[in-house]
Amino acid sequence: MIVAVQERRPDLLFLHAAALGRDGAAWLFVGESGAGKSTTAWGLLHHGFSYLSDELAPIDLRTLEVLPYPHALCLKQRPAPPYLLPAESVDLGRTIHVPTRLLPSPSLLDACPLQAVFFVSQDARGREPTLRRVSTAEAAARMYVSTLNALAHDARGLDAVLRVAAAVSSFVLHAGDLGRTCQLIAAADPRRR
Repeated sequence: MIVAVQERRPDLLFLHAAALGRDGAAWLFVGESGAGKSTTAWGLLHHGFSYLSDELAPIDLRTLEVLPYPHALCLKQRPAPPYLLPAESVDLGRTIHVPTRLLPSPSLLDACPLQAVFFVSQDARGREPTLRRVSTAEAAARMYVSTLNALAHDARGLDAVLRVAAAVSSFVLHAGDLGRTCQLIAAADPRRR
């Protein structure tokens, strides 16, 4: 289904990311599978963020808005308390799906201007999380490897990725304890560049 969406909208840049809303803007959490994007998103939904999507973040390159794609949040493992999953979550063994109606915050149904991108990695559980602002060049390099439809764009997607990276604040997030990670992200100020 995700490939079909990309084929119907080749004008959009699709990133492998969780997308959340905060104060009318979109914040993306980009990373490899298993990096902690969805777990971080699940935690942040308990801290005033709203849900746009998980696994797929479509960006309109004309407006630099993130379009909503609200489907079940997909986790690879159960988060630690107090971020417990609802009993109605669907456990498929390798993944656990939380339907949007069970999320602790509302799902957004309108596009939001992109404000920040966080490149997520999870080196070790329980470790103190860190957040580091990165340059446009580093952000573009990290973003390119998480682009799902680079070849649908001119210059093999490089121009599209550079446009996005140059327009927003970007950070590298080494996630740790989920509560402390959420506090660190919530304190970030992407408006300051």
